[in-house]
Amino acid sequence: MKKTIIALIALITLCGTINADTIAYWRLEEGSSGSTHDTDLDKYFVDSSVYSNHMSRWYYPAPVSAVPAATIPQSGLTNEIALNFCKRNDNYTNLMCITTHSKPIDSHDFSNGFTIECAMKNRTYGWNATVSKDGKPDSASPFNPFKLIFRYDNVGDARFNYEFMDGASNVHGLFTTFPFKMDEWYWVACVSDGDQAWLYVKEPGDTDYDLEAHVTGVTNGLINTTDKWAVGRGCWDGNNIVNAHYGSIDEVRISEGALSPNQFLAASGGAAVSPEAYWRFEEGTNGVHQGNLDDYYVDSSGNGNHMATDISPILSSASSDVPFSTVPQTGEADTLSRSFSTAVQNVGTFADETGGNTVDSINLNSFTVELMAKANVSGWQMALCKNGEPSWNVNGWVDPAFVIKFRGDNKIQLAFFDKTTNFVECWSSFDYTPGEWYQIAAVYDDITGKASLYIKEESDADYELEESKTTTWAGTPIVGGLVDSSFSWSIGRGMHWGQQIDGLDGIVDEVRISDTALAVSQFLGNLLNTKPVFYNVQFSPYPTPTEKNIVTIQSIITISGATVTNVTLEYSVNSGSYVEMPMITNTTPGVYLADIPAQTSNSVVDFIINAVNSEEQTSSYTSRYDVVQSMEWETVQVATNCALWNPNMTSMAISPDGRAGFVYREGNINARYIEESSLGVLNTPVAISSDLQGLVSNIRFGNDNEPRVSLSYDVDDFGGVTYVQRTNGVWLSPIMVVTNFFNERRHAMTLVDDKPSILWYENYQAGGHLGKLCDGNTAGDTFTCMEVDVPPFPNFPGDHRRPFAITTGTDSKRRIALHGPGWGADLLYYGVEDDIGSGAFDWEEVPLSLTHSNVFAEQIGFALDNNNNPYIVLRDENTNPTCAALYYKNASTWTRQYLSAQEFWNRAAVTYDSWNDCMWVVHNSAGYDSLNILHLWSDRSGSWKQEMAVTNSLFIETFSGFEVTDLGVMKLAFSPFDNSPDFLYMYCTTFSDIPEPTVFIWILGILVTLGIMKPRRSA
Repeated sequence: MKKTIIALIALITLCGTINADTIAYWRLEEGSSGSTHDTDLDKYFVDSSVYSNHMSRWYYPAPVSAVPAATIPQSGLTNEIALNFCKRNDNYTNLMCITTHSKPIDSHDFSNGFTIECAMKNRTYGWNATVSKDGKPDSASPFNPFKLIFRYDNVGDARFNYEFMDGASNVHGLFTTFPFKMDEWYWVACVSDGDQAWLYVKEPGDTDYDLEAHVTGVTNGLINTTDKWAVGRGCWDGNNIVNAHYGSIDEVRISEGALSPNQFLAASGGAAVSPEAYWRFEEGTNGVHQGNLDDYYVDSSGNGNHMATDISPILSSASSDVPFSTVPQTGEADTLSRSFSTAVQNVGTFADETGGNTVDSINLNSFTVELMAKANVSGWQMALCKNGEPSWNVNGWVDPAFVIKFRGDNKIQLAFFDKTTNFVECWSSFDYTPGEWYQIAAVYDDITGKASLYIKEESDADYELEESKTTTWAGTPIVGGLVDSSFSWSIGRGMHWGQQIDGLDGIVDEVRISDTALAVSQFLGNLLNTKPVFYNVQFSPYPTPTEKNIVTIQSIITISGATVTNVTLEYSVNSGSYVEMPMITNTTPGVYLADIPAQTSNSVVDFIINAVNSEEQTSSYTSRYDVVQSMEWETVQVATNCALWNPNMTSMAISPDGRAGFVYREGNINARYIEESSLGVLNTPVAISSDLQGLVSNIRFGNDNEPRVSLSYDVDDFGGVTYVQRTNGVWLSPIMVVTNFFNERRHAMTLVDDKPSILWYENYQAGGHLGKLCDGNTAGDTFTCMEVDVPPFPNFPGDHRRPFAITTGTDSKRRIALHGPGWGADLLYYGVEDDIGSGAFDWEEVPLSLTHSNVFAEQIGFALDNNNNPYIVLRDENTNPTCAALYYKNASTWTRQYLSAQEFWNRAAVTYDSWNDCMWVVHNSAGYDSLNILHLWSDRSGSWKQEMAVTNSLFIETFSGFEVTDLGVMKLAFSPFDNSPDFLYMYCTTFSDIPEPTVFIWILGILVTLGIMKPRRSA
C-alpha cells in the first residue's frame, strides 16, 4: 500500500518517545489449547504488562488458531491464539466481548499521549468496534472516550477509524485512506503525543506501517475517566451494548505516550526504522570532495542533515575498504567509506557549511547511534562525537556531549551526558585490535532507563552486549537520554577542554542516528529478519461431506533481504501421522498453494506450512480445518389442513426477536396465523379472516414484533388482495387493497418503516398489463396505488406465472426482482427505487450474456445482503440438465453462479445470514423421482459451495419462507407437493449459539403419514 500521504512522514515523524510505558498488553494466548475459560474470570485474559490489568470474558469469544502472524515481528514472541467474535444483536444482553473491571488502566492518565495497537479483521460490512473505552464524559455528546472501529455507511464508506475525546472534551476522528477488505488481518496503531494524533495501518503484504491520517489541535491527550476498557464491542451515547464485532482480534497493547512506527507490534527490521540522520559516504568522483557543497556527504534519511568538511581544506579521503559489500539490514550496496589520519580534519554538521541541521538540536530522549569503524593504530582517537562542553560549569567534566572512541588503553568506549548533565559511560569487555572492523551500536532506552554498548567483531555472528548502565558516573539514575544542546556532530575527531583533539587514524562507515532505542535485530550490521512471514493463509473450497473435492491450501509468503527457497505442506487427519508435499507458486508472485485430498465428513485436518529462505532460516504456520459438520434439522408440522390448490402458497417470516410466524388458508374456511412460543414449539392457530382468503399470502414483521399479512381474496378469480395486521396483540379486520387482479392471485409484500407495500399484477382481461404498487399507512387501514410500468409486466394470459419479488434495503428504498415480460423473451430485471417512497424505479436488465434469454421460474428467490447487493435465484434452461442459477451483483458487476439440477421444477429461496455473514440459497430438486428434496448452498467459505442435499421421501412444491435469525438459527418452511394439505417447518441450529433441544420435537402425523424422519446427511 503506497499512498501520497507517505510523503508527509518526514515532516510529522514522532520525535522521541516520552514515558512510552506499556500499561496493558493482552496477548489473548490463554487457555488449554484455546479452550473456553470457566474459572478465575478475573485473570483469564492476562495482561502481560506489570500492571495486572487482566480482562474477563462477558460472552464467550472463541479462541482460534488463525492468527495474523505466527511470530510477533517486534518481539519475536510466538503467537498461537486469537479471539473470534460472532456478531450478536446490539440489543442482546450477552454481547460477545472482554472487558476490564476496576483495573488500574481504567483510571490511568493518558494526558501526555497514548499508543493503542491491535491486529484485527472483520467478517461483515458494518459498524464493528474492536477496542473501546466506555463512558459518556460529555453529557451533551454521544461519544465515548476512545473507539477503534470498522465503519460502513449507506454510501459504501467501508473504512476504519479511531475516534477519541481529548482532555478538553474535543472529539477527534482519524480515517483510513483506503477501503478495508473483509476477512483480512490489519495491524493498526492509534497514536497521540498529547498535542497531535496519528493513525498507522499495516495491510496484508505490506512491509511496514503506512501513515493514514494526522490531526493537530489535540489538548492533553485522552480525556481522563474511570470507565472500563473493552475488546470486541463499542460504546455510544452511554450504551455499551453496541457496535458488536464480527471477526477476529489479537495482540491488543496500550502504551503511555507516543510510540514511533518502528516500535509498533508488527514492525520488524530496518524497514521500520526512521533515522534522524544516516551518512553512508557513497558520494563523489572516487570519493573526493568537490568544492564546498553543502549536501556533499548526503544524509540519506531524507531529513537534510548533510555533512561537509570542517572549514580546513585538508580533506579526508574515500576508501574502498568497507565492512561489508552489502549492508545486512537494508540490502543496500556498500562501496565507499571515509578514511582519516591524525593530521586530517573531520567532517561534520557545521552550520557555516551546511546551513544548520535538525539532528544537532533534536531532543534524543531515547536514541541509537550506530557506526562501523576501524583504528589503524592504538591510541586515543575518536570515531564520532557531538561537540560542546555541557558539564564544565556544573560537574567540571571537559568531555563533549557524546562520544564513541578508541581509547589509549585499547578499550572501545561510549560516553554521554544525560539531561541532568551527569556523565554516563559503557566500555567494551575486550581490547580492540588495530586494523579490524568493529560494528558499534550505542543505545539508550528512556522506558527502561538503560544505556547499552553493543559491538560486533569481525569474528562474531551477532552483536554482543558489552556493558549496560542504569546509573551515571555519580551513581544517580540516568535521566531523559542525551543532554539537550544545539552543538554539531563530528566524525573523525573528538573534543576535550573545548579543543578539537584525538583525530582518528582509521576508517568510518555507515553512521546512523535514530531517535528510538532499536532492537538488536534492527542494527545495521544484523541481517534483516528474513524469516518468511505468512499472510492470508486460507483453504478453499470449504470442505463438505457431500462433495469429495480436494481442498487447496494457499498462503502469501513475504520476505526481505533473502529469497524463499523451499515451501512444503504437511497435513494430518484426525491426529494421524503427517504427510508432506511441496507447495508451488501460481501466477501471482509470493502466493504458494498445495492440495490436500478430500476427507470424510467429521474429519479434522491439521496442516503446517514450512518455508525456508536462502539464509536457511525457517518459519512455520500451523492451522486446521474441520470437514463441514452434518447440519441437523428438526422438522415440525405447522398444519395438516391447508387448502388444496396448485400451488398452495403458504408463508413464513421471522420476527425481530427470532420467532417464526406462519400464514396459510385452512381448507375452504379462512386464513390462519400461527407462531412459535419457543424454538420449534407452536401456539394454537388463530383465524385472521372470515372469508376465503389467504390461498396466496405474504407475512412480514414490524419492528414491534407484530405481524403484517397480505392475503389473496379468493371469492372468485377476480377477487384481489386484502391486508390485515396485528396491533398491540389484537388482529384487526382485513381491508381490501385491490380488486383488478390476475387470477393466480400472486402478489408480494415488503415493509418500509413498518408501513406495508404490496406489489401485484393488473388483470389483463380488464385491458391492463401493468404492475401496481400499493402503499399503506402505519395503521394499515388506507392504501394508495400507483403503476409500475417499466419494464412491462406480463401482459398475456400465458405469462401470469412469471414471478416477481419486492424487498426493502437498509436505506429504506425498495427493490424489485422481475422475471418477464414473457411472450418470446424470458428476461430478468432488477429495479431500485430512485428515492424513498417515490414509487419510481431505475431498472436494469441482468446481462443476456449471463441469462441467455431463457431463465424461467414459477417461484423466484430474492434477497439483499448487508450492503444492499441483490441476489436472485431461479432456473436456467441453458444447462443440461437445467439447473438452479444464482444471479448477484456486487458494485456494478453481475455474476452468475450455477447451483444444482432442477429440471422442470423451479422453486428457490435466498436469504442473508448476519450471524455467519453469508448468503444461503435453497432450491428444490429435479423431479418427483428424486430423493433430494432440497439443495442448500452458501458462500460462507468465501466461495459458493453446496453445503448439503437433504434426503427423505418428501418432495418440495413451494417454499413458504427461508430466513436466519440474528442468533444464527436457520428457519425454512414449505408446502410438500401438489395438492398436499400439509405445511412443514424445519429449523437448524448447527451454525448458531443455540444448542439443539435435548428432546426432539416430532409430530406424529408426519411420521405416520409421510414416513419422514430427521433429514439425513447425504453420503
